[in-house]
Amino acid sequence: MVLLTVIVLLSILVQFASAIMAVRLISLTGRRVAWLLIALAIALMMLRRVESLAMLLAGAAVTRPLFLFEIVGLITSVVMLAGIYLIRPTFAAIVRSEGELRTMNEKLTVLSQEQKLLLDYTKDLIFRHDPAGIMTYVSPAVERLTGFSPAEWLVNYTKYHTDKPVNRNGREITDAVLTTGTGEPAYVVEVEHKNGSAVWLEINKQPYIVDGRVAGFIGVARDITGRIDLEREREKLIADLQDALAHVRTLKGMLPICASCKKVRDDKGYWNQIEAYVSEHSEAEFTHAICPECAKKLYPGYYRET
Repeated sequence: MVLLTVIVLLSILVQFASAIMAVRLISLTGRRVAWLLIALAIALMMLRRVESLAMLLAGAAVTRPLFLFEIVGLITSVVMLAGIYLIRPTFAAIVRSEGELRTMNEKLTVLSQEQKLLLDYTKDLIFRHDPAGIMTYVSPAVERLTGFSPAEWLVNYTKYHTDKPVNRNGREITDAVLTTGTGEPAYVVEVEHKNGSAVWLEINKQPYIVDGRVAGFIGVARDITGRIDLEREREKLIADLQDALAHVRTLKGMLPICASCKKVRDDKGYWNQIEAYVSEHSEAEFTHAICPECAKKLYPGYYRET
């Protein structure tokens, strides 16, 4: 009877410890209802042991089935306590993982917001297209550059190319990279604007490799229309200067001049006064005077030598 009393008392103590441990897991896992229900179930089992203890202390008869029942109850209580104790680290790891996952999600959210700001407000066009040339992503800057929306640009990257021969160079470079897998040099293309004008873009794009093959291209397009216009103006200015220089140089060559009247024949076959010809082909201007020899010849009565 004493041994059975000790067994029942140990069961009560183990079940009490299990209930306390279950309640303490609430703060770790946050699952209040679940652990309270488990703790309540353990407490009811503990009350059953308390009833057995009271009966033993009152001198109730001890039978073999009762003894075996309490032994099994003690073993069950110990196993239950061990299970709750051993599962605590698992819940702690889950809670840590949830915390790390939450922190990672917060960082990813911040990173995603920063990337969205970068893509939404950068002046350059950022894009991605697959090996077939179909655009799979186009940043919002495309609408500012071309007037077409990003959704309208989700087509083959050559759709909005003009018929300028220079555009063929970009297509040839892209096709070559699909074969070699190496980076490609920057190139320029002329694309259509929605308002009917043309926009010059400088394209820098590189292939990305998946399983040893080119899976697509990621690139940046920059508006260089202003630079192209300046280069055209510069070329025109150089051509004008060269043309002007060519006209000036003609005065340094052989000039057909009349031996009598001194008229000069131009490249069209017309005879011009030498003053008119030189004025037209240079910045020289003429004023008239009489040299001493002509003055003596023309006005002998008025000319005096000094």
